Amino acid sequence: MNYLDNLNENQKKAVIHKEGPVLVMAGAGSGKTKVLTTRIVHLIEKGVPDYNVLAITFTNKAAAEMRSRVNNMIGDVSSFIGTFHSLGLRIIRENYEELNLNSNFTIIDSDDVLSIIKRILKDKNLDPKQYSPYYIRNRISFIKN
Repeated sequence: MNYLDNLNENQKKAVIHKEGPVLVMAGAGSGKTKVLTTRIVHLIEKGVPDYNVLAITFTNKAAAEMRSRVNNMIGDVSSFIGTFHSLGLRIIRENYEELNLNSNFTIIDSDDVLSIIKRILKDKNLDPKQYSPYYIRNRISFIKN
């Protein structure tokens, strides 16, 4: 079965678009993931090396779904299909030396930051009721931004 058979005309246009990127904007349940995964397959079948295809989404769940659909259509590929955060992490991991990082660096999340702030307050004998760890974390975030 041809992978284009299950697409409507607008979806087909997005999939077979030849020059440059394609922006797909549509409501929930309208087939965006189907269009994007089919476009990846189409590009690869038209000769684009799979390692030259980059697909970025916002959630791990969406990335896993896209990866699964592509794999189901043409098998395992070397394309990067992931989130903005996972792409950023990959770039940092591949370039850690240029960034003066150790190879085993760790990325911490907001819960980790909160734990560190609480530990610092405890080490300094500061009352967390007087110095709210949440307030401190939010101020740090505000200053960084």
